[in-house]
Amino acid sequence: MSPELTPYADATGEFIVFDIGGNKYRLPTFINYRTGTIFIRRVMTHNEYSKQEEAMKSTVLEVDPKRYGRLLARKLPAVIRTEADNQRLIAELEELDRRDHELTLEEREYSELLAVLIEAFEDANYPLEGSTPASRLQSLMEEHGLRQRDLLDVFGSSGIASEVASGKRAISKTQAKKLAAIFHVPADLFL
Repeated sequence: MSPELTPYADATGEFIVFDIGGNKYRLPTFINYRTGTIFIRRVMTHNEYSKQEEAMKSTVLEVDPKRYGRLLARKLPAVIRTEADNQRLIAELEELDRRDHELTLEEREYSELLAVLIEAFEDANYPLEGSTPASRLQSLMEEHGLRQRDLLDVFGSSGIASEVASGKRAISKTQAKKLAAIFHVPADLFL
């Protein structure tokens, strides 16, 4: 979700925060798209909100243990031992990703569990030995249908983008963080 949704709403952690009353007040909400329910945290003045904004970014809404337990009992996640199991869980995770805005907190937690299981299997079975940050970037660009010019916001110029893509220039930590956000991978993949 983009940090600025409209001129009147921003995403902050798990919350959508609306400017109301001519930007005099802030209304932090949690929207459950699956059920069509909006939970209002409370109306705040802009000053009150500014003091609590950082805390709200790190606020994690509570997963219902009973509901999560029922979900796990239905799905029975386990350590991935075969490529067939890996592909099945990847397909399941992709389906959850497609429904991102509709997921319950329990489904979000389950999708994180799937990501951890998949990552563990792939780290053990598909090591990146011999690859370089530049080759990993090239691979991700191809996979996402991107060209160097699509990453100018990351690198600042076409010359730097070209040098990085060819491996002539190292990727900085700042650039790695931006690339990680674009490709939804860990930043250290590029360092």
